[in-house]
Amino acid sequence: FLNIVALLVENGILKKASLNNEYENLYKRVEVLSNFWFSSVLIQAETINSTSVDTYKTLVSQSIYPYLTGSAKTAYIALFPNQR
Repeated sequence: FLNIVALLVENGILKKASLNNEYENLYKRVEVLSNFWFSSVLIQAETINSTSVDTYKTLVSQSIYPYLTGSAKTAYIALFPNQR
């Protein structure tokens, strides 16, 4: 993950970290979200369907959005116009 982040920073897609361990902690937050998402869906809806999967994808992608550079945010909106 951190190697990919380094490449994305180097290529101007992600901002440089402003805080100590910023991207390490982003990884941990996404990991926690991923680990407990399934349980949460089953408690709330008792089944996983395309809507719940789409919601999960949005949660993860929007977790990364604040770290994108300006041009990468523009590209993100172009790829996911319904999230605006």
